[in-house]
Amino acid sequence: MFLFYLLKDTPKRWLPFFAVSCSLSFFIRFGNTRLWPAFILLCALIILHMNLLNKSKVKFKPLYFNTALILLVVLIFPYKLLSEINKDKLDKSNLMANFVKERTKEYDTILAYPGDPGLYCLAKRRPASKFYFLAPWLASPEIINTVVRDIKIHKPKMIILRQDFENDQSFSAIHEAIRARYQQYKGREDLSQYAIYELN
Repeated sequence: MFLFYLLKDTPKRWLPFFAVSCSLSFFIRFGNTRLWPAFILLCALIILHMNLLNKSKVKFKPLYFNTALILLVVLIFPYKLLSEINKDKLDKSNLMANFVKERTKEYDTILAYPGDPGLYCLAKRRPASKFYFLAPWLASPEIINTVVRDIKIHKPKMIILRQDFENDQSFSAIHEAIRARYQQYKGREDLSQYAIYELN
């Protein structure tokens, strides 16, 4: 309702800009930045309507109250939600890091794919390749071949794959290199979101 009130008096030339700002939220990958376009949009709308606020003769301006309420929801609720999500991820990463510490030594190397670079820090283990995380849109054939070579040469003590990576056929060369030299560990139900491989 508040957004409709702002939009109905907005000059038409601004509407495409607002539409693009809203749509950007669907293409931003990281959760903690997805709300930025919407927040910028809201601020821009409020600034455009400041003249209306200043010229208004109504003593109690509902727009001020609605603005404060929306800012509260936009800023605080997502922050709390993302904090809970990140806490859950950190708990799982700590659990995995403790497992790595139990099964490897300080001088051993590991790999954690597709993207859990914090695990190297939590477990205090070095990555076995300079490509310490992989993503489908970044993994060229050259990068995949380099990772396969690093697995063969450096022989990381443990390789941890997230299940979505484990099932991604675009990394089939890496999967083949792992299965040729590693045994999958299945002794921990609390780590079921990972496919864990240990060197034979």
